[in-house]
Amino acid sequence: MTTHLRTAAPALRLGAAGLLLAAALPLSACGFPFTPYQGGAVRVDAGDGTTSPAPRDTDSDTTTDDPAGAGTLTFDGDSLPQGGRVEWSDGLIADAGWKVDKPDDGNGHWSYATVDGVCTVQFWQGTTTPSGAKDDRGASDLMLATLTQAAIDDVTAAAADLGLKNATTGDYDIDSRAVQGDNDAATWVIQARVFEKAGVGLYFILDCTDGSASSVADEIVEKDPILVH
Repeated sequence: MTTHLRTAAPALRLGAAGLLLAAALPLSACGFPFTPYQGGAVRVDAGDGTTSPAPRDTDSDTTTDDPAGAGTLTFDGDSLPQGGRVEWSDGLIADAGWKVDKPDDGNGHWSYATVDGVCTVQFWQGTTTPSGAKDDRGASDLMLATLTQAAIDDVTAAAADLGLKNATTGDYDIDSRAVQGDNDAATWVIQARVFEKAGVGLYFILDCTDGSASSVADEIVEKDPILVH
């Protein structure tokens, strides 16, 4: 997985209270083809770094009360204020290489599969409960810990900052946290972002039985930009 890597922050340490709050998040990977993802999570490959976003100047005031004008939503800059919303643009719906696997269940979960059945990607978007994390990066790691059933310290050590595509700017300026790994059935990638102040978030979980999850994840990010409201 080589797309849009950002430098990861130092390890974030959260105690048992943080883990309990993570468990309370309304998220679940249950029923997805190759869960659980427990164990085997590794750091996302940095590749050659040529597509990494340029560092942002974080000395200026980045506070905004206008979700539509938030622009970039990096971990070290702007976040989404209260009242803001984010959603997937659902770009795979018209893609000939993908088909609906499971329609939206009314709770923000739906999935697509490649027409050859090799890869399946589950999307989620919706509201989150307060996680107790100090920032969006920490809250996103707690989401990954819930999805992978792994310890928060292990997730933080394995996760990397990756950019999601912004439907407004066209750039990969919405930071997320991502882990990848493999099990007996497939390789997988999970990429997530929680906006702690706004109380919303999203993620995708991708499984590929041919070992291609890392590269297919780049396709998902490219074809499904994030709508910010």
